Amino acid sequence: QKGDVFEGGIRVPFLVSWPARIPAGRTYSEPVISLDILPTALAAAGATRAAKLAALDGVDLLPFLTGKPAAVPHARLFWRMDGGEAFAVREGNWKWLRTYQNAPQLYDLANDIGESRDLASVRPEIAARLAAAAAEWNRGLIAPAFGNNPFGGLINRTGLEKNATP
Repeated sequence: QKGDVFEGGIRVPFLVSWPARIPAGRTYSEPVISLDILPTALAAAGATRAAKLAALDGVDLLPFLTGKPAAVPHARLFWRMDGGEAFAVREGNWKWLRTYQNAPQLYDLANDIGESRDLASVRPEIAARLAAAAAEWNRGLIAPAFGNNPFGGLINRTGLEKNATP
C-alpha cells in the first residue's frame, strides 16, 4: 500500500523541468526524498534559509540535477510510518526495514527491487548497522502524532500476520 516502508509504498517517480537551468532528457538515478523539495525550491527562488530552517532534513537538489557534484545527496535516507510502528533506512543499494512486530528485513535493491529475498540473516552486520542508524535517527524525532495504517498493523506484505488478533 502507498505509504508503507516497502518500495511500493515509498518509491515514486519525480520529474523536474527547468529548461533554462536543467539539461533536457537527463536522468538522475540516485534516490532523493520529498524533504528535498523545500530546500530545492528555496534555492531555485534565490532565497536564503532563515535560521529556523537551517536544520531542514532535505538538501538542495539543483547541483545534482545540473550535473555538478560527483557525490550523492544522501548517504542514508530514513522513513518512519504508521505512528512509529514501521521504519526503513536506505544506504546505497541496501535497505533495512522493520514493520510492526515483524522481524527486521534487509534487501539489496540493486538485485532485488521487488524485495523478495530477505538478506538479514545472510548479512547480519549490514542489518545491525542500519538498525542502529534508524534507532539513532529516531531518537532525534518528536513522538508520532498519528498513524496512517487503517488495518492497525494486522496486514503485512504477505497478508495477515500469524499472531495478529483483530
